[in-house]
Formats: sequence, C-alpha cells, structure tokens
Amino acid sequence: MTFYNHRTAAHARARELEMEQKAAQLTQFANEHRVGLAMEKMEDAAEFRRARATRREAEKEFALIREHEEEQRRRAALEARIKREEQEAQEKRAAHQAHIAFCAKKDIVLSKSDEIKTLRRAIEAAIAAKANALWTEEHRRNAAAATSAALACEKAEIAAELERKRQEDEAMMLRIREEEEARRIEIEEMRTLRAARIAQEAEHMKKLEQDLVRAAIEAAMAERTAQLQAMENKRTQAALDQKVFLEQRRLAVEEAKRREQEEELLIAKYEREQEERVARRESLRKRQADERDSLLKALAEELAQKERRRERLEELRIALAAAYEEQKRLQAEEEDELKKQKVRQELQAAFKEAQEARALREAEERAQEEEYKRKQLEEYRHSEEVERVNDRRRRELMVAFGQEMSRQIEANRAAREQAEVERRAEEQRIMKLGELDDEALAIIRAERERLVRDYVAEVLEYMPVGILTDDDLQYLPTEVQDNIKNLRLNKEFSDLGVQEQANSGVTSGLAPPTREKIDAIERRQAELKQRFTSPFPW
Repeated sequence: MTFYNHRTAAHARARELEMEQKAAQLTQFANEHRVGLAMEKMEDAAEFRRARATRREAEKEFALIREHEEEQRRRAALEARIKREEQEAQEKRAAHQAHIAFCAKKDIVLSKSDEIKTLRRAIEAAIAAKANALWTEEHRRNAAAATSAALACEKAEIAAELERKRQEDEAMMLRIREEEEARRIEIEEMRTLRAARIAQEAEHMKKLEQDLVRAAIEAAMAERTAQLQAMENKRTQAALDQKVFLEQRRLAVEEAKRREQEEELLIAKYEREQEERVARRESLRKRQADERDSLLKALAEELAQKERRRERLEELRIALAAAYEEQKRLQAEEEDELKKQKVRQELQAAFKEAQEARALREAEERAQEEEYKRKQLEEYRHSEEVERVNDRRRRELMVAFGQEMSRQIEANRAAREQAEVERRAEEQRIMKLGELDDEALAIIRAERERLVRDYVAEVLEYMPVGILTDDDLQYLPTEVQDNIKNLRLNKEFSDLGVQEQANSGVTSGLAPPTREKIDAIERRQAELKQRFTSPFPW
C-alpha cells in the first residue's frame, strides 16, 4: 500500500511554479521590446498577483497538512488514554468484585463454622463473667468506701456538732465575762463619779463659804456705817445662811450614803446572778453530754440498719445479675439466629440485584460503545478539509479505525463475559459451600487466631474448659504461656506426689526428685497432652 506525501507534492508544485515564473519572466523580457513599457508593467503586476495567490494557496495546504497531523496525534493520544483508563477501570472492578466475593465468602464461612461460633460464645461468656466479677468487686469496694465515707461523714458531723457546742459555750463564757467586765467597769465608773461628785460638792461648799465671807467683808467695808446700824440683822442673816449651809451638807451626806447602799445592793445582785449563771452552765454541760450519748446510740443503730439493708440489696443484686445473664444469653442466641437469617436473605437479594445490575450495565455499555463508534465515524465523515486534502487516506483511516474499534469492543465484551462467567461460578460455589476449601480453612484459622490474640489473654481465667487447644498457645503473650506451663508442671508434680519446696529451705523428710522421676513426669505430661485438648490442667 502506497501513501500520498503532501509535503513532497507541495514542494514539486512550488518548483513547477518557480519554473513557470522564470519562463514568464523570460517571455516578459522578450515581449518588452515589442509591446512597450506599459504592457510590461501590466504583465509584471499580473504575474506578481498570480505568484502571491499561488504562494497563499501553498501556505493554506501546508496549514491543512499540519492540522491533520496534529489531529492524528491528538486522536492517537486520546485512544491510548481511553484504552489505559478502560484497562485501569477493569482492574479496579475485578479487584473490587474479588474483594466483595471474599468478604461474602468470609461472612458465610464464619457464620457456618461451629468452631468459630463456639469460640465466640465462650469469649463472650468469659467477657461477661469478667465484667460481672469486676462489677461485683467494684460494687463491694464502692459499698465499703461508701460505708467508710458515711462513718467518716457522721464522725465529722459529730465532731462538728461538738465543736459547735464548744464554740457556743466559749462564746457564752466570753459574753458572760464581757458582761462581768462591763459591770465591774460600770461600778468603778460609779465609784469614780461619786468621789468626783463629793469632791465637787465640797469644793462648791468651800467656794460658797468663801463667797459669803467675801460678800460679808465687802459689805462691811462698803457700808461700815450701815454695818454698825444693822449688826444684829447681819448676824441673824449669817446665822440663817450657816443653817442653810449645814442643811445642804447634811442632805449631800445622806445622798452619798444612799448611793453607797445602792451600789452595795447592785454588787450583791451581781454576785447572786453570777452564781445562777455558773449553775446554769453546769446544767447545760450535763444536758449536752446526755444529748451526745443519745445521738451516738441513734447513729450506731442507724449504721447497723444500713448494713443489714445493704446486705439484703447485695443478695438481690446477685440474683438479678444471674437472671439478667441468663436472659442476655437467650437473647444473644435469638439475635444470632435472626442475624444468620437476615444475612442469608441479604445475600440472596444482593445476588439478584447484582444480576439485574449486570444486565443493565451490559446494555448501557453496549449502547455507549455504539454511540462512541458512531460519533467517531461521524467525526471522520464530516471532516471536509481532510477529504479535500486526501480522500483516499481518509477512507483507509476510517476503515482501519473502525476495524480497530470493533476489535477492541469485541475484546472488551469477551473479557466482560469471561469475568461474568467466573463471577457467577464463584457465586454458585459460595452459595453451595458443600465443603470447605483451603481458602475457607485459612479464613477460619485467621479468625480463630485474631480472636485468641485480641480477647483470650485478658479473660483467660474465665474461659470454659475444652475451648482452647495447644495450637492456640502460640498466639498468647509469652508471660501467659509461661504461667500455663508452670500450672501444668505444678499439676503434674502434684499428681505424682512431688510437692514444691518452700523458698526458705528444703522440707525435712523429702528427698529431691531423681532422674527416673523426672522422666516419669515428662512421660505423664506427654500422655496428658495427647489425651486432653485443653491446655489448662483443670
């Protein structure tokens, strides 16, 4: 098959045009001598226009060729990218379908495996037993802590009450002392005021006497003549004034005596009140002691009642916990059965939906393939510029492209049909599950290893007897394996009559085991390993 080279044809045509131009120039040169300068200019202009038009046409052809080559490269890159994306999508679909099939198979195998179900139920029972034991221990500790806290709180309340009573007594005593001090200060002030008042009255009387003497002297000096005449009157007046003064002094002395008597009465009254207060404090202290004793007796009786009520509640809680565990176990069995039935129905519905989705997807893919093929052919068919440049090449490319597209579509369809056949065969095999293959056995082993590794180590002492095997020991932590081996060895020594010696020394009358006894112990241990499937000595 030969191909038309656009670039070579364009160069040939350009050379032909160049030869024609040269011939025209020679002709023009020959004709210039015959037709004149005007005709030469006209022909020169016409030739220049023709050469320019030819050059533009050649440039257009070159541009079309370049566009066609660029379009070819773009389409080739697009086809390669589409092919690569289709391959990646097929790989992703295959991996996703394989993962879905593996998950479905894993769920079915694990739901039908009695070994896994027994192990799961044993682990759940052990976890529940451990939680119940921890809850019981926590409740016991909380009850003890609550009792201790209640006792401490009551002791603190009693101490606070006693402290409050003591503070009240101290406040009362302080108040009494303050009142006594106030009374004493008041009496002292009264005595001071009385002494000051007596001194003031004496001073007043002295001043009065001085005033009277001064007045008499002044009157005598001022009225010497009148004094001689009224001597008798003056003496009489002086006698009267002296009588008034003596009467005032007598009244002041009586008032002072009366006030002293009142003060003595107040002091006697204060002493009587003080004695009454002392007696009242003694009776109050005795009454507080009696109240404190009665309060302690009431608190002791209340604590005893609380302890009895707590014991009854603990018994009821244990009974309720046992009933709850039994109900939870029955409910778990019912939920397990309902879950199995639901999984079975979901698998059937999923298979049906998958078949319908596959049929719909195949129809959509066929329609998309036909539409894609039609669009590609339409693009080639409507490429008028390419048809004008090279119609034969376009037809060959269209035929080759259509054949390649048909081949790719057929190959993709065959691959999808083969994958569908394999998937349906896998689904039928999973639905049947007449016997467990190597993959199913590996799934069971992996699930058993995961359960033992994740859960058994924490609830080992609550696991039922006969659930775990010797192969499960390798999945447990090293310290747990060492503890189990020590338990087995102690059990074997106990069965053969050999007891462990104390850390402080050797027990009297017990000889160390000989080599024959150690061999017998090892043989006995091997026999027990073959006889029992449980790794625990009990």
